[in-house]
Amino acid sequence: DTKYYRNDKEEFMKAHAHLKDVEYAMEAVKRGLLTVGVKGKTMMAVGMERRELQRLEVHDSNCKLWQVDEHIIGFSAGIVVDAKSLMKKCMVEAISWRMQYEECPTVGHIARFLSAFTSDNVLNNKARPMGCSIILGGCDIMGESENNPHPKEYPVPRLYMIDPSGALREFKSYAIGRFADIVNDFLKAE
Repeated sequence: DTKYYRNDKEEFMKAHAHLKDVEYAMEAVKRGLLTVGVKGKTMMAVGMERRELQRLEVHDSNCKLWQVDEHIIGFSAGIVVDAKSLMKKCMVEAISWRMQYEECPTVGHIARFLSAFTSDNVLNNKARPMGCSIILGGCDIMGESENNPHPKEYPVPRLYMIDPSGALREFKSYAIGRFADIVNDFLKAE
């Protein structure tokens, strides 16, 4: 009985510590540079805060904007190295989708892939949570299909946010990084 209790307590402490890791990752996002994505009916706009370069720093060494595919971009707040590794995984997924299906992957597919990868790390204790949030944006062609009998004549913009826990949400507009709460309140008011 005592051994069972001890193991149960250890498992509880491991899970509790891992939840703290997610909180620390969320804090890293809150300290990152502000990034905003806004979508309209036929377009999408991105705004990013840039910090001043140091004298010896190379211009694009701290990039927080990536082109995942022809029609998908990703931008981040938080730890740049984590975001870069996630974006490389998204690029590989986009290429493999193109090779397998001979068409562009949807923004939603890449967002679900990224969400599944990050949440799998968090839930299965495979690695520490990534210290970044990522916004994926792009335009999907909504052609005629069984699920969509009325195709759009124009590309439809999509904007998804994936946080360090792997949670995935679609937004009309969203901000991540420092002062994101203030910007999101402003965007909600508009």
